[in-house]
Amino acid sequence: MVNGDIYSRLAEHLSRLGMGYPASEDLIVILKEIFSPLEAEVALAIPSRPIPLEPVGLDEIAEGINIHREMLLEVLRGLDEKGLLFSSTTEGGEKGYALHQVGFGFPQTFHWK
Repeated sequence: MVNGDIYSRLAEHLSRLGMGYPASEDLIVILKEIFSPLEAEVALAIPSRPIPLEPVGLDEIAEGINIHREMLLEVLRGLDEKGLLFSSTTEGGEKGYALHQVGFGFPQTFHWK
């Protein structure tokens, strides 16, 4: 897994969300503070959806990243515990994860727990 410009790629990925974050240098600075390089790579593997907080299952996320499923699940759980992801049940009934969006998701996470 190459670190490279992972935070710039994550900023661009988040900007493509329906109510996404505007990609900027300020956002990259924030992402470097809250995501490890591995966490950023996992976040990049979570598909963006037009519907805010629509969770996707582990199989779909695993298609976008080349790490062991156990490690992927561990990182997803950690991101969820830190409030950096939304988790819920997918339409198929399994646990799924979604990226937070600026207008719907991220600002509310501080009140969820």
